[in-house]
Amino acid sequence: MTKTFKHSGNLSEIIFALPTIRALGGGILYLDPAGGESEPLVKQPQKLRSRTRLDADSIESLRPLLALQEYIVEVRNWSGENVDFNLDL
Repeated sequence: MTKTFKHSGNLSEIIFALPTIRALGGGILYLDPAGGESEPLVKQPQKLRSRTRLDADSIESLRPLLALQEYIVEVRNWSGENVDFNLDL
């Protein structure tokens, strides 16, 4: 069964999480187009919200880079699915 991962952070945080995803065996990576608004542990200073918050457009621009990683099976937009590893935690 393919493992699933979720991340709501900005680009640098997602890149920083890639070795963890690889170490856990890889799988499907869900990225939150709402930038973690529904995740109580994701807090961003107000001044950064419009500039660096993950959204659908930034996910689309990241998708090709992430899909090149041999341990990433697929990159999907997260819409409430349960995942094996919530990297926001």
